[in-house]
Amino acid sequence: MLKPTEARVPKPGAVLHLYRDLWRLLRGERHIFVSAVLLLVAAQAVLLAVPVISGHALNALQLHGREGLREAGFWLSTVLLVALSSWALHGPARILERRAALTVRRRMSAALMERLFSLPLAWHSENHSGATAHRIQQSTLALSGFAQSQFIYLNSAVRLIGPLIALWWLDPVIGCLGAILVAVWAKGLIVASRDTIVIDPQGKIQQIYRGVDPGTHIQEVLKNLK
Repeated sequence: MLKPTEARVPKPGAVLHLYRDLWRLLRGERHIFVSAVLLLVAAQAVLLAVPVISGHALNALQLHGREGLREAGFWLSTVLLVALSSWALHGPARILERRAALTVRRRMSAALMERLFSLPLAWHSENHSGATAHRIQQSTLALSGFAQSQFIYLNSAVRLIGPLIALWWLDPVIGCLGAILVAVWAKGLIVASRDTIVIDPQGKIQQIYRGVDPGTHIQEVLKNLK
């Protein structure tokens, strides 16, 4: 039976802790993750030109009518070229991202197994091996899933920051107001907390950890499982 512990107050910077763990586990292969991030950002940055190019096509039709069809066709073909360029960057980036995620999963599994084997034999006798393996699998899948989902976060970030830069270029006041709103929204994301729920082999909740620190949480769970 697990020892009861008090729920911890949510700590700010939970997302930053996840990136810290990723950076630690990717030692020696960090260039792969960095390359994936840069390619993903570039892929979305290229797409920011699509509204501008589409605007040129519409302007050609509005100003010249049928005579502007050729010019509009040129701009629309440029949109297709931009989309292909984005995918040419996005594809390799996703491959590198998945490779980094597999590295994180493999190294985290090895670290957890090493700590598991260091526990006394009495602990193993009292805890079902299948349940322990399931917990390790869930932990590794969570962090590796976060690693291979960076394209979602980066796509959203570029699509948000890019228009803000355009607004600032057109009207600095409106651009600054938009940046303030984004900063307030981002603050809410950074202070998001991470909870862990421990479930026994019978499917019953035995322990709930709230606002955990991913950097030290593994040791805390293993200590309470003894």
